Amino acid sequence: MAANTNTLSLRSVLEKDKLNGLNFLDWFRNLRIVLKQERKLYVIEKPLPDEPPANASKADKDAYKKHLNEMVDVGCLMLAMNPELQKQHEDMVAYDMIEHLKELYHGQARQERFDISKALFQCKLPEGSPVGPHVLKMIGYIESLSKVGFPLSQELATDVILQSLLDSYSQFVLNFNMNEIDKTLPQLLSMLRTAEGNMEKVGPKPILMVRNNKGKGKAKVPTKPKGKGKPNLGKGKATLKPKCGVSKEGNCFHCGVTGHWKRNCPVYLEEIKEAKARGTPASGIYVIDINLSTTTSWVLDTGCGSHICTSAQGLQRSRTLARGDMDLRVGNRARVAALAVGTYTLSFPSGLDVCGPINTQARGGFHYFITFTDDFSRYGYVYLMRHKSEALEKFKEFKNEVQNQLGKTIKTLRSDRGGDYLSLEFDDLLKECGIVSQLTPPGTPQWNGVSERRNQNLLDMVRSMMSHADLPTSFWGHALEIAIFTLNRVPSKSVQKTPYEMWTRKRPNQDEPRTYQEVVASPDSEKWLEAMRSKMDSMYENQVWTLVDPPEGVKPIGCKWVFKKKTDNDGNVQTYKGRLVAKGFRQIHGVDYDETFSPVAMFKSIRILLAIVSFHDYEIWQMDVKTAFLNGKLKEDVTQPEGFVDPKDAGKIYAIKEFGFIKNEDEPCVYKKVSGNTITFLVLYVDDILIMGNDIPTLQSIKTWLGSCFSMKDLGEATYILGVKIYRDRSRRLLGLSQGTYIDKVLKRFNMEESKRGFLPMRHGISLSKEMCPSTPQERERMSKIPYASAIGSIMYAMLCTSPDVSYALSMMSRYQVAPSEGHWTTVKNILKYLRKTKDTFLIYRGEEELSVKGYTDASFQTDKDDSRSQSGFVFCLNGGAVSWKSSKQNTIADSTTEAEYIAASEAAKEAV
Repeated sequence: MAANTNTLSLRSVLEKDKLNGLNFLDWFRNLRIVLKQERKLYVIEKPLPDEPPANASKADKDAYKKHLNEMVDVGCLMLAMNPELQKQHEDMVAYDMIEHLKELYHGQARQERFDISKALFQCKLPEGSPVGPHVLKMIGYIESLSKVGFPLSQELATDVILQSLLDSYSQFVLNFNMNEIDKTLPQLLSMLRTAEGNMEKVGPKPILMVRNNKGKGKAKVPTKPKGKGKPNLGKGKATLKPKCGVSKEGNCFHCGVTGHWKRNCPVYLEEIKEAKARGTPASGIYVIDINLSTTTSWVLDTGCGSHICTSAQGLQRSRTLARGDMDLRVGNRARVAALAVGTYTLSFPSGLDVCGPINTQARGGFHYFITFTDDFSRYGYVYLMRHKSEALEKFKEFKNEVQNQLGKTIKTLRSDRGGDYLSLEFDDLLKECGIVSQLTPPGTPQWNGVSERRNQNLLDMVRSMMSHADLPTSFWGHALEIAIFTLNRVPSKSVQKTPYEMWTRKRPNQDEPRTYQEVVASPDSEKWLEAMRSKMDSMYENQVWTLVDPPEGVKPIGCKWVFKKKTDNDGNVQTYKGRLVAKGFRQIHGVDYDETFSPVAMFKSIRILLAIVSFHDYEIWQMDVKTAFLNGKLKEDVTQPEGFVDPKDAGKIYAIKEFGFIKNEDEPCVYKKVSGNTITFLVLYVDDILIMGNDIPTLQSIKTWLGSCFSMKDLGEATYILGVKIYRDRSRRLLGLSQGTYIDKVLKRFNMEESKRGFLPMRHGISLSKEMCPSTPQERERMSKIPYASAIGSIMYAMLCTSPDVSYALSMMSRYQVAPSEGHWTTVKNILKYLRKTKDTFLIYRGEEELSVKGYTDASFQTDKDDSRSQSGFVFCLNGGAVSWKSSKQNTIADSTTEAEYIAASEAAKEAV
């Protein structure tokens, strides 16, 4: 009875605070609490499974029935919402309902995440406030972020809390980071409370702190007393009292009021008091503070052998001094007893072997790198680091790699006197391993010239590579690894051979020949020649070649051999491969450039055939060609491969032998074969083949014939081709095309996967022109880092395949690729937002009563503001779906809307014919 009462009490919360569209997050949180208490949370987290078959076990049937009943119960519970929302969800089950609500109110979660993260990162410990409530508040923010789906790692959460503390906790933070303490957030809170208590117990230090600012004022300071008395260092804070006397005439030089001087000015004295409270001296006076400053900053004097610190915390190998063992004379000639003597290790911001911090963070979060160079061979290693404190760990990694992989022993380590190599841990490791440490004298980088020049050369190479590759600066880490790889394999003046050969005692792995001449001169020439003969035998067996005379006035396309060794997991060579490729770069515009070497069908041809297949309910099968060079209806003539020139027909070339299908005159990669009532289509796209037809035995015989001729892989019924998903409902004679997976990749590439969903590809009434293009060097530099052209190209593939609805917007935005502006980029992002909304929709071909082509055309008069040209557009439909479309700027300027319409109709007629 009590359990039912509790359940009803919890459910009443949902009835009281119904979902109204503005409180989704609170409503959803309450719903999860109720369902968790009722042990029904799985209902909204997992969809309802398929109904078990009749022969299923009783346990499976009971589990399905339980899930179904509880889903209905939860669905009724979730209808605690306003009437408008109830109408939308009354026919949905619980799981579908919650998924739909998440889509509707995704923006609320994003806004809540933004507000929480903003509050978290702006949270700072107020001066004089206890640390406990502050840390608890930040832990609450961190837990709230986790609840909305963005958990922070333990290390990041700890760093955020430590960065929010006052400077008085800097010593605690320093020790925490140096010792790499791994604590949970509650443990960190306990440690901070302990540190806070210790700071309060210590209280003021008996040291005089004088802050000076330019001025003529004077302040009394303690002086050494005469006799045997102890020096009076004072207690509390020294104050400035106004001198007696009032100005009878004249104005105050501070506030301008008559009746007092500046030294008696109440406004001036109040400002001094406030300045002292803030720890900042007012202009024109000395502020004397008997309390010790809590700063932990060090002023390093390279000409001084000893330094003074204010706390024994952090001292290494310290020695406590008895009273009178050592005194220090301060500025007023008073003597202060020293408490301890020890060593303190500081981390310095730079060094010769450790480079950094580099302002741009490399991929992986790296800001530093460290180099190790062998003095004899000049072979170098480079390691990327996130923090400078990782130097010791990287040296251990280097030492282990050298010892395990090469069997070498490090005998001497030469370095500068950077803090990276002077730590006690580093010194202890060197002593433990018997490695002699050679430290260069201060201020003599030339004594460690090998490392210094190596770092400089690496950075120069990285800058050069990044400049030529036009990559984002975050790739500097990868460029650095390529730079050290290159340096190790090029000759050096210091050694006779390459550093790689000197270090490893073997030549670099460059034994894969790049030309036929290298094959002949290679020690493995016989194996390479055998691989080439095997490839040519495959060509002959498949009857790919026939010798013909070269056509007059046309230079045939050349061939090139590509050689590769195939190895097993252990690196042992198993086979030698020789591939024959055509030199497509030899093609010339106007001669043979338009003759595509690889068989590539236009996607609109594929759509037309798919529409026909959907109408007649044909079969669609797919095959993959393992050797793309062997297949296709290619017109190009190629020269005889190097090393296999027929001496009797040395001046002849090879021509591709065609298959037994009838080639389509307008689409050379589409073939048709008709025999009685049997019809078969064959579509080639590089190494993919689509086979369509109405007779299964005929299709099977074609697949068998192709498999006997070439090395093929049967992929069965076509469901996915060229990044396009093919969906079929044969009972309704329906076929759909979708690019949801491809669009997801595009959105992720441009960081738009979490963006809002757009309702239109381009907002109505938007004005675009070249006047928006960047006009200053700063704007051009900023826009050069935006992947505008890459985004246009990515969207274009989606438009060409399945998204005719973005043709107009893409045509407009592709005109500004030379110099895009922020406004142009925003419009491109709107297209991506629209694709995110429509990524799961399909381009449908539905069975109609008659298979006929329907065309539509239109024109927009003088759309382009820069040259006053109009826009043409057309779309052709077959079997209820679009098969061909285009939206482009007209080639000439139309003087009227009628002329623009005629131009558009003419372009559409050309496409139809």
